[in-house]
Parts: sequence; C-alpha cells; structure tokens
Amino acid sequence: MFTMISMHYDLAQLPIQRLLRPISDAGVMMARLDDRIARSTVGEGWIERSHFADACFSLWIDD
Repeated sequence: MFTMISMHYDLAQLPIQRLLRPISDAGVMMARLDDRIARSTVGEGWIERSHFADACFSLWIDD
C-alpha cells in the first residue's frame, strides 16, 4: 500500500506578493488551454481522457 506524505506550509511565511503574478499568469494560461482544447480536432478525446484521469485519481485518493 502506498502512503502519501503531505507537506505542511506556514501560510504566513509565503511571499504572497511575489506569488500573485505567477498565479494570475497560470490562470490565464489554463483559460487559454481550455479554449484551445475546445476548438481542437482532438478536443473531445482530450476531455474524455482528462475525465478518466480525474476518476482514477479520485479512486486513488479514496483508497
């Protein structure tokens, strides 16, 4: 059986101001990726594989 080791972070120590820009950029890139996938010829297959992966991860977490 695999045991997941979680790391704990002190949120008060995170450099929030330094992280805001990368977080915002990541959100924009995810929105662009979602739009590109929706218009792609392989978009439907990509979405189905993503749903399958999400289901597998969910089962793994519930185990």
